[in-house]
Amino acid sequence: MSFETAAAERWLYETLSDDSILETWIGGRVFAGDLPQRTAYPGVLFRLERGLPDTRAVGGGRVMSRLRYSVRAIARGTDFSVLEPIARRVDTLLDGQGEAPVLDCARERPLERIETTAEGLSFAHLGGLYLLHVLFQE
Repeated sequence: MSFETAAAERWLYETLSDDSILETWIGGRVFAGDLPQRTAYPGVLFRLERGLPDTRAVGGGRVMSRLRYSVRAIARGTDFSVLEPIARRVDTLLDGQGEAPVLDCARERPLERIETTAEGLSFAHLGGLYLLHVLFQE
């Protein structure tokens, strides 16, 4: 994991897990990457989807990285209504925000889907794709 992705994930985790309103709805269930086995629902999951080309200064030095993350609320079943207030709160906490080394975070598009496992369990996902600009620090 590069410095930039580690910094982005630390900022995402702290921003989402430190919010008392979100805490009342998800009980601290904020995860990076994949959900743990046997987790309770609902929860919030963020995952690096893609790194975009770095921004470079004249002369070639790296200035910042652009990282695209999916950030979504997840619940068992197919009812999105339980996820709507969670996804709205996540968006309020992330879109247009930032604190060094994360210079800013902007939602690019919404995400909404139903996932069905091989065992026949359904999970609703509601959130967005967010672009983070992360300052390079040596």
